Amino acid sequence: MLERLDLPVPLLEAIGSNAQWLRSEPVRVRLARHPHTPQRIAVPLVRQRFLFDLVTLSMLPSAPGDVRRLAQEAILAKIPQLPLGQKLTLARRGPARAAAALIREGHPRASADALKNPYLTESQVLGVLASPTVTERVMAAIAQDPKWSAQRTIRFARWSAWPANFRRRSRVF
Repeated sequence: MLERLDLPVPLLEAIGSNAQWLRSEPVRVRLARHPHTPQRIAVPLVRQRFLFDLVTLSMLPSAPGDVRRLAQEAILAKIPQLPLGQKLTLARRGPARAAAALIREGHPRASADALKNPYLTESQVLGVLASPTVTERVMAAIAQDPKWSAQRTIRFARWSAWPANFRRRSRVF
């Protein structure tokens, strides 16, 4: 029933306040992603989600914007504690903000997978390059990626962010 998009808000509130129904994981997932669920019910449900439930929730166009943003924030908070396998999967199919955070983290395999993420945008890559903590390894990975190295704004941002002493002796650009 929670798959129907025409459910009234009082019914969603009744489901969200029933403790017996909230014991069911599928009910909590569907209630969190329903577009008409009140924010006071949806926010605690989002905070209880597992990583890839959060990824799914953050990518749903039908989910409310504040719920999607909260799901992305929860993903970003979990990234430092994730094992490598989950980071690689998240880099391949996660939202753009998570991909940029994984690039910024600097692990070579995760960065390479994140640069191939179809949701990654130019603004996210520019944000990584503009970060004061960006390492030369990350800049080199972006410089060697065929998709991003061909874009003029990325090339200019890389060139201006690269240390001056390395620019003179490198032919990466």
